[in-house]
Amino acid sequence: MVDYLVLSGTPIGENCVQVNKEKDYIDAMRKECEVFKDMLYRTFNPKYTTLAIKTFPHEFGEYCEVVVYYYDDQDDSVNEALNMENNLPEYWDDVAVAQGMKTILNTI
Repeated sequence: MVDYLVLSGTPIGENCVQVNKEKDYIDAMRKECEVFKDMLYRTFNPKYTTLAIKTFPHEFGEYCEVVVYYYDDQDDSVNEALNMENNLPEYWDDVAVAQGMKTILNTI
């Protein structure tokens, strides 16, 4: 059966767009997740899992996270997903920085 793990919306050592009922944050948050998802594909080169952006409800609106979908009955898939979860990058890579991830918080 297909299951998923929630990874993050950004590298674990970086600031991220916050849910905010006073500002329109969701486009910036989705952009952040898209760049992070691409970075995770570059970092891990997954073969048995799929990365996606999933939206979750929040009392002030909604928020996005990158998730990894895996097959819970296939060891390669489970191990790949767990490896991603346990080894998330700490900072944006050079490609993500070039895509503006160091300045996205200034856009909202």
